[in-house]
Amino acid sequence: MDINFLQILFQFINFSVVVGAVSYLLYKPVLKILEERTSRIEEAQKAARETLEEKERINKLEKAVIRSADKKAAEIVDAARQTAKETETAAIVKAKVQAEKEIEKARAGWESEKSQLKQELKSEYITSVVATASKVLAADLDAKKHSALIDSQLTDLLKKI
Repeated sequence: MDINFLQILFQFINFSVVVGAVSYLLYKPVLKILEERTSRIEEAQKAARETLEEKERINKLEKAVIRSADKKAAEIVDAARQTAKETETAAIVKAKVQAEKEIEKARAGWESEKSQLKQELKSEYITSVVATASKVLAADLDAKKHSALIDSQLTDLLKKI
């Protein structure tokens, strides 16, 4: 058995060419594809992280806006309540003033009617007393004297009432 160095050298060169060709034609493109894929995955992960961070910022902003809106809503409700209380107070005061005016009008009307009724009662009383006295005495009496006498008696009577 002879060792043929030439054949070993040829096999070594052949193996080197095959390894070089495989390395150039397959390994480098596959390595390049894997690197591109790795970079795309890293970019996607970076984009996903940025999206999550953006989502967190949006959530924080939403919460801040909601808190601000709640605070403003509470302020508006408080202002509306205050305005309602002021309006209620003003309406009550106005109603009281109007009621007092109506009561004064009614009192004035009652006083006027009372005085008118007193005059009518006095007049009718004088007339009936004079007529009764005339009939009783069967003579015509002086109306002025009787009227003065009746007025004084009526005034005393009204003071007692």
